[in-house]
Order: sequence, then C-alpha cells, then structure tokens
Amino acid sequence: MTQLRAETRSLKGSLQAEFRAETRSLKGSLQAELRAETRSLKGSLQAELRAETWRLKDSLQAEQNSLTELRVQTRSLKDSLQAEQNSLSEFRAETQSLINNLKRQTAAELERVQKLADAERERLNKVYRQQVARAGRRSGIWARLLGRFRDERTIISESGLVDAEWYLRNYPDVVEIPVDHYVRAGASEGRDPNPMFSTKAYLKLNPDVAISGMNPLLHFVLYGAAEGRRFSE
Repeated sequence: MTQLRAETRSLKGSLQAEFRAETRSLKGSLQAELRAETRSLKGSLQAELRAETWRLKDSLQAEQNSLTELRVQTRSLKDSLQAEQNSLSEFRAETQSLINNLKRQTAAELERVQKLADAERERLNKVYRQQVARAGRRSGIWARLLGRFRDERTIISESGLVDAEWYLRNYPDVVEIPVDHYVRAGASEGRDPNPMFSTKAYLKLNPDVAISGMNPLLHFVLYGAAEGRRFSE
C-alpha cells in the first residue's frame, strides 16, 4: 500500500512536470506565432498606410497644382477684365465728349437755322403783308366804289391770295377751281387758301370776324390787312 502511494505520487509528479513542460512549450509556441502574426500584420498595415499616404500626397499635390493654375488663370482674367474696363471707361469718356461736342454743334446749328428760318419767315410775312396790303387797298377801294356790284369770289380771286397749285396739292379731294371751292366751302371747313394764311387762326385771333360770319380771307383783304391783323399763330 505504501509502495502504491509512492508510485502514485511519483506518477503524479511526472505527469505534472510533463504538463508544465508541455504548457510552457505550447505557450511559447503560441506567443511566437502571435508575435510573428503581429509583426506580419503590422508590416502589412504599415505598407498599406504608406501606400495610401503617398497616394493621398500625390492627389493633394495634383490638387495644389490645379489650384495654382486656377489662381494664375483667375489673375490673368482679372487683369484682362481690368484692362477691358479701363478701355471701356476711356471709350465712354470719348463717346460722351463726342456727344457733348455734337450737342453743342447741333444746338449752335439749330440756333443758326432757327435764326435763318425766323428771318426768312419775317421776310415772307413782310412780302405777304405788302402784297395783301396792296390787294386790300385795291379791293377795299373797289369794294367801296362798286359796293354790291362786285361779289366775294371776284374780290378774293383778284387778290391773288388763293394759291391754286398749293390748294390742290394739300386738298386732293377738291375737283373744282380752288377759288370757287374756298369761297363755297373751303373757308367754312377751315381750309387755308395758301401756306401763309390760316383760316382757323384768323377767326380765332379775330373773334369779331367769326361772329360776323364773313369769309375770313375776304375780311382780311378788305379790312384786316390795312388794320394789321394777325393771320397766323
């Protein structure tokens, strides 16, 4: 019995020693494999990280280069735009100067033309008044001498104040002799016998003639010219 216990203890000790040795061996093997796997994984991750870092660095460099080119192009466009704006400002200034000069020249020319037109109008009015005054004096004397023996048409016709050619050109609907038409209907319709005498203006400026119902041109020939009445506005 004693011997059995001794053998059991010896076997137990031997098994424990073998177990411990096997455990240490297995632990060392596992640790070695773990270290090797860790080193391999670390190396792989470091390689991938370096590759990704270089790729990102290259991509960033390309973006920086593109941004630099864009800045250069933007600066060039800005300079070009500034040059265009300067050119446009100069063009506007030159255009405004030309417009101002043209306005001054136009105003001066219009003033000159207006003075010439006023002078010519005054001359024509003077000639017209002289012609009408002569016709008025002649017709007035004849009217007073002959009284009812001379009719309205004759007095107006002999005054020469109905411009037949102008009358027909401005009133194409007229198909009869201009003097006849003016005496019959033209005066009452407000038509003018010539470009200088305004039927409507004469009646407006001389309301007593309008009230009398007398032909305005006839009144002007007989009385208005001698009285210096206005015949246009």
